[in-house]
Amino acid sequence: MKLDIIEDNLSRLYKDAYKKQIADEDRIVIISDLHLGDGGKRDAFLMNADLVEHVLRDYYLENRFTLVLNGDIEELHRFDLDPVMKRWKHMYTLFNRFADSSGLYKIIGNHDYLLHYRKMPELEGHLLHALRLEYRDNTLFVFHGHQATGFTEKGNRLARFVLRYLANPLRIKARTAARNPEKRIRVEKRAYEFSRSRKIASIIGHTHRPLFESLSKTDSLKFRIEQLIREYIRSGEEEKIQMEEKIRFYRQELARLQQENRRKEDITGLYDSLILVPSLFNSGCAIKRGGITTLEIEKGRISLVYWFNRNISQRYMTAEGKKPVQLGDTDYYRTVLKTDRLEYIFSRVKLLS
Repeated sequence: MKLDIIEDNLSRLYKDAYKKQIADEDRIVIISDLHLGDGGKRDAFLMNADLVEHVLRDYYLENRFTLVLNGDIEELHRFDLDPVMKRWKHMYTLFNRFADSSGLYKIIGNHDYLLHYRKMPELEGHLLHALRLEYRDNTLFVFHGHQATGFTEKGNRLARFVLRYLANPLRIKARTAARNPEKRIRVEKRAYEFSRSRKIASIIGHTHRPLFESLSKTDSLKFRIEQLIREYIRSGEEEKIQMEEKIRFYRQELARLQQENRRKEDITGLYDSLILVPSLFNSGCAIKRGGITTLEIEKGRISLVYWFNRNISQRYMTAEGKKPVQLGDTDYYRTVLKTDRLEYIFSRVKLLS
């Protein structure tokens, strides 16, 4: 019964979503889960605030990207809206600069769901529950992702109360989809199955885990290592040396991820036992140590991009096959983790679904 309710909720969300036609010349960036707080010790955004501001202002605004904020931009489970807006006034000014130039769409998540009730002149006309990006005869369905949990307004109010007045004072970590591997996989699988059944691609946030073509980073590394090993046996000696360096780097990345994610459920992201359809993407979040991830749509391609502070994270500075580009004279760098043509992705979605 619960699955039927979720299916109905997602179907209604999809039907009512705002539609925007896009073409190869359009530039769009999707970022989610900033969790803006009040600037105090419990404000998770503080860690990457300077990085996010530089990236949005000096790269995406400068290069005239349309900005899609895909939910949980404010952390209203822990904080009231007024102190959040006061502390991060310059961020709202930056959002408005996108609205006045290249475009802004702000999608509601579960942690900022109160925006649904409160009038905000700063965001009037830009606030949505979901967005459909129509590319030729294909659809990219952008929604936060909490709708795949059986979300209800009553349950959300209760979660807010528990987090603010019980978990926070007692310093208890909430077992949200971002922290609980079982919940995370459940949300992603439901969004994946909904998208596959309609032969569309969806972009979510909510779980804080970047996904590209339905693959987590762990899955992508495993496939890449296997691919390199197959190429290795057919390569010359000089190519083999380069491949060995790549395989060594990818193995180190896998070991690091497995150390971080000790539970088995968190190491896999394969939702389909038959054949995986590239129908699910996730922009990750902006509250991880050392960097943030975004999804970019440009020139008919979609890319998963990692922005990082080299003083905190050095992994991609010397990574074989990666070419990080410095952002101006800052310590921040941009590297493309994965990229593919939208036409190719949608062809696979239609043929494999």
